[in-house]
Amino acid sequence: MGQVVEVSTDWTVDVPSAANSTKVVGIALTGGTAGQFISIVCRGICRATSGGAINAGDQVTNGSSNGQVITDNTDKNTTILGIALSTVSASGQTVYVLLW
Repeated sequence: MGQVVEVSTDWTVDVPSAANSTKVVGIALTGGTAGQFISIVCRGICRATSGGAINAGDQVTNGSSNGQVITDNTDKNTTILGIALSTVSASGQTVYVLLW
């Protein structure tokens, strides 16, 4: 729950295999293990796990292969997931994100 997910195979998602993935479909609303169905938020407000410090108003994208969101300062308008609605100071914290 709270991890960024990308399409990995037919009707299957996993955490992204690399930062700034173009295959991201949203953030997991529920948790699960391999083979289980999960719910995914594709648009709207949800909780995500931070991959570092994020300020409210920052554009966010997926971090490396851990499913966390990070600020996007390099690749604007290509892999942006949304905008942070809250501020966090470190990796592993809950940040609220508006996905678009």
